[in-house]
Amino acid sequence: MNPLDVDQDGDVDMNDVKAALKRRKVKKCQDCGKPLKKKSKYGTGLCVECYRNPPEHKLCKATVASGSRCKRRIAIDSKHGYCGIHMRMHEKTQ
Repeated sequence: MNPLDVDQDGDVDMNDVKAALKRRKVKKCQDCGKPLKKKSKYGTGLCVECYRNPPEHKLCKATVASGSRCKRRIAIDSKHGYCGIHMRMHEKTQ
């Protein structure tokens, strides 16, 4: 059994090369489209740069003690646009 024979038909040909390339799909960042070198940050599908520097519309809408806007990313399960910390304060779940 040859490891290069992907489709298991007994010979190594161009179909095996095409199947190997399809199997080796490179995942891309959902925001910028760059290929992900490792797995995405926290399973979000984003590269590290896009996760750490989100665009303005993906930032938490709360203000911190200094009066500036919170720089954390909006939580996935937030209904009103808060990060995980401010969601506990502003979105009361009963």
